[in-house]
Amino acid sequence: MSFTSAIIVAGGKGLRMKSNIPKQFLEINGLPILFYSALVFDSVDEINEILIVIPESLKDFCGEKIKNINFKKKCKLVTGGIERQDSVRNGLVAIDPESFKVLIHDAVRPFVKKDEIVSIINELDFYDGVILGLPVVETIKKTDSSKIINETIPRNNIFLAQTPQGFRVSVLKKVHEWALEDGLAATDDSALLENFGFQVKILEGRRENIKITTPADLEFVNKLI
Repeated sequence: MSFTSAIIVAGGKGLRMKSNIPKQFLEINGLPILFYSALVFDSVDEINEILIVIPESLKDFCGEKIKNINFKKKCKLVTGGIERQDSVRNGLVAIDPESFKVLIHDAVRPFVKKDEIVSIINELDFYDGVILGLPVVETIKKTDSSKIINETIPRNNIFLAQTPQGFRVSVLKKVHEWALEDGLAATDDSALLENFGFQVKILEGRRENIKITTPADLEFVNKLI
């Protein structure tokens, strides 16, 4: 079985949460949200190591929290960058040299399921990239800067991207290097592969795999947990 790493990206500021601490460190039942996400990966046999990418200023805080959690896998803290793309790149530098597959996951998606993680890992035997996504069921409107509608976009084959997003390590490292050289910025790692001509497979995700962004999201998550 090939060596597989999981990078939990927890470097965001969470400005829309309107909290004085980053949203990934807000606690539910005494446990920061990011650890709910990390513990799902820790429960997957196919995962060999977990890297949590966090702001430098929160490394001590996070390190103290890790001491109280019984991780079965090797768990490493990595300093994040200015943007999400920088943080993922820092995580890639720190993964085990033997790693062949890597999954990138938003720390604030605590409801990912084990079978979704395993499905992505298995599909990476056939594709350079595999991600989760939700089929769009609402009508999509495109507007101008004044919020005047100028196009209705057909929703057939349109997906909302989620994480985890899985990749072959060699490919993801390569596209990150190319993006850095070209000054290319993307909001997720799949977009980097797409930009450089690699094919990415999408697996249907679940609405419950919510990304916690606003206080309303946090209230919903508290009820679920």
